[in-house]
Amino acid sequence: RRGSYWTAQIAESGLLNEPELTDATGLETIVRYSLSAGISVFSFEEPDRFPLPAELGQQIKVEFPNAERVWQTWKSASVASRAQWLRTPPQPIYLKPPHITPAKRSWLLK
Repeated sequence: RRGSYWTAQIAESGLLNEPELTDATGLETIVRYSLSAGISVFSFEEPDRFPLPAELGQQIKVEFPNAERVWQTWKSASVASRAQWLRTPPQPIYLKPPHITPAKRSWLLK
């Protein structure tokens, strides 16, 4: 959403917590803290899209999931993690409750 950014912590191929929405100031604080603590920061989008100082944006890695990485993650996962992933099918993560627009009734359209 405009003016909102989401962050999440990842470890051992999974989310440590639910993604959280933040504003531009919160994003800068989180990125600055993470980088100073030696935590890798990555994005699915180009870092220059974010309202961050250049020195922070340059340290953000752009990463994209692909089949090879998914397979490598599966192969390196523990038996317990694999079992959990098999029990819970992948689902979208909603940062805000989904807004579903009902379809128009065909008999009302003319």
